[in-house]
Amino acid sequence: MNKNKIKRDKEVEQVYLALLNEHFETVSLEKYNDAMMNLIFTEACEKTLGKNFRKQRISKRKEKKIKEYVENKLRHKYGKWVNMTDFKIKNISNIFFKTNLDRVFNVPGLGKLYGAYYRCCCGNIFFTEHCLERFEERANPLIYILLRRRMEEHLKGPATSVDILSGLLSASSLEYGRKDNYYHVNATVGILVVEDFGDVFIAKTFLSPDMIKPVKWFKPDIYDRETVSSFSDVINCKGEYIDNPQFIEEMIQKDAGANSC
Repeated sequence: MNKNKIKRDKEVEQVYLALLNEHFETVSLEKYNDAMMNLIFTEACEKTLGKNFRKQRISKRKEKKIKEYVENKLRHKYGKWVNMTDFKIKNISNIFFKTNLDRVFNVPGLGKLYGAYYRCCCGNIFFTEHCLERFEERANPLIYILLRRRMEEHLKGPATSVDILSGLLSASSLEYGRKDNYYHVNATVGILVVEDFGDVFIAKTFLSPDMIKPVKWFKPDIYDRETVSSFSDVINCKGEYIDNPQFIEEMIQKDAGANSC
């Protein structure tokens, strides 16, 4: 069997294992034990209650300590890209929260992956740290501020770069091209290079409009963005079909960090 195919199959398997919860929801600690929120919660419990914490109930005093530990961890490590509002501990095996940190995963070879938690946008697309950093660095600052304000109105709360990109990807103006396992998505303010892992999509990098030449795009017909719950929905929409879309080979390799973790 082809070694590259075996490697690819293992990569796909790793992504699927790490991205089991396709949409944000309140879940028990045990259900998605690879989600970042649960890893932090487990660490906080161990620090506060010891290794055998599952056998205990949490007192109000210890619950407060756990909350403080989690809040400090969130604020310092994930505050830039993760919405953090409130959470409460029901018992030792259940944590309820209003944050999209349960959409952050550690995936071997890809590093941390971030995903949006609200259903009206693309639920099965995730962003690498590299992609988010390039988006914030290369997007027009004025347009970025306007997009953030618009998304904050929609969310009725703070918006991160993950929220903004997910919103752009479900907009009716979306266009894209495809080559092999990669989509080059015209997100209006720039181009996202997205790798297809089979119903799970990883945005590897963001290219500003001045970094690329004009290309032909496939434009899906999206009439009602409320019906779009995943990136799969977007690329399966009917629309203008281009038999041989003009593609730029360098786009995948244009940004040296596209394949970094």
